[in-house]
Amino acid sequence: MKESDLLQYCRYYKGERRNPYEGKDQNKMMLWSYEQIWADMASGNTPDSLLAEYCLYLHRDLPELVNNDYAPMSLTALLYDRYTHFGGGAEGFKKLFEEYYMK
Repeated sequence: MKESDLLQYCRYYKGERRNPYEGKDQNKMMLWSYEQIWADMASGNTPDSLLAEYCLYLHRDLPELVNNDYAPMSLTALLYDRYTHFGGGAEGFKKLFEEYYMK
């Protein structure tokens, strides 16, 4: 799938070259960056073998978010991986996801 087709699933990244949230909102700035990475990976522009691995972690740790109506599983999984990579846990991620994606 082309990156432009994937933008419909992004809340923050809309194909811009520069992050519009930089210096304004740190959480949205971070989410924009990860959505940009996801769109690049999911479109095949960069190797996406990690997305499958991220999906396994999400399925194991937060199965209730696997088939959500708010974001594709691979995007949710990438966000979860990055959140836990930097020291967050499953419960904290659920709160972040609810606040920024489930509205």
